[in-house]
Amino acid sequence: MPHRNLTLSPALRPEHERLIDALAGSWTATEREGPPLSATERVRSGFTHNRPAMGGLYLINDYAQHDSDGRLTFEGHGIYGYDAQAGNYTMQWFDSQAAQGGAVVAGHWQGDTLRFEVPGRVRYEYEVRDRDEYVFRIWVLVGDTWQLGMEGGYVRVG
Repeated sequence: MPHRNLTLSPALRPEHERLIDALAGSWTATEREGPPLSATERVRSGFTHNRPAMGGLYLINDYAQHDSDGRLTFEGHGIYGYDAQAGNYTMQWFDSQAAQGGAVVAGHWQGDTLRFEVPGRVRYEYEVRDRDEYVFRIWVLVGDTWQLGMEGGYVRVG
């Protein structure tokens, strides 16, 4: 379903529309995180708001994570787009734990999963289940094995 309140850019491609249709909106989740991302297993709540920007060429993400006491534990900001020349999606991420951020990471759809990968280090996956639900995962390469570090089941709240 197209995002109806969007003034479309003449450069908009079907790949941009797919990104916006899949992830635009406000979402909440229960997230489970553990090794190798944190020393112990923990459960937190996540909230993200994704909005189209610049005529639908980009999706802007604002993210917050809270512990069980409601304390803010992590904030992030992402910019997602599609690079037609390279033929891949792009993710640029900034957060409250990285002294440096903003490197562009390439991604592709694999079926219903949009996967971004920093080669040989980390994968970020958005498995879109339907219009109102997706699962976000962070995988970390430890030795020769990809290990699940975080998983959150997101549901649309707006």
